[in-house]
Amino acid sequence: MSLQIPGIQAADSVHGTRRRSHRPEVEATRLRILRAAERLYAARGFDGVSLREIAVAASQGNNNAVQYHFGSREKLIEAIFRQRVAEMEGEREEMLAQAERDGKLGDVATLIAVLSLPHLTLCDARGHHPHAGFLLHYLVRRSPDGSGRGLAQAFTGAPAMMRLLALLPRLLGGLPSDLAQTRIMLCALMFLNLLVQHDANNPESGDPVALARHATDTVAAMTAALRGPFTAD
Repeated sequence: MSLQIPGIQAADSVHGTRRRSHRPEVEATRLRILRAAERLYAARGFDGVSLREIAVAASQGNNNAVQYHFGSREKLIEAIFRQRVAEMEGEREEMLAQAERDGKLGDVATLIAVLSLPHLTLCDARGHHPHAGFLLHYLVRRSPDGSGRGLAQAFTGAPAMMRLLALLPRLLGGLPSDLAQTRIMLCALMFLNLLVQHDANNPESGDPVALARHATDTVAAMTAALRGPFTAD
């Protein structure tokens, strides 16, 4: 199977945050806070970063800027998820539409690509992927089953993602539902770890050509893991 890697570019728009404003300066401030929070949480985890540190990293003179714009840390985390899920939604819609045209909605490798490859577009100016580290911390430390409130709410506003999450388990019908969900989660962590490792190995700037090659191989490995036989006790 030949995988088409989505174009890699920095994403800078804000979608679905709690307070909406048409003032460009307010939206720009909110974006700086979201980006700073995501970057710090990715590097140090959720318990190692204060809201004041996020405000300083976002170049805000008011140390209470995060509370003013988002209300709390949990609301800030939810806003990051809503924005990032929304940014990947268009790519996933297109990929699912193409899969339907090609008759591949029942193909595990195709759906794994839809789940994973849009993460490649969420890169910063250096070609790094802070959202991967952010999501990795969240899934490992705060919501191991992926059912955390912030992430779940973000998915409800993303029809393509919801459709994908409904399709994937159906292809693993030979597995008990809990094991199917565990395999899907472990595969998601595999791809996120690839992005985190890539960024760590390329601290100055990303290597998109090498990353695309490794991404294709990782999707193949994820597909093999999902297709593995079920061994009962």
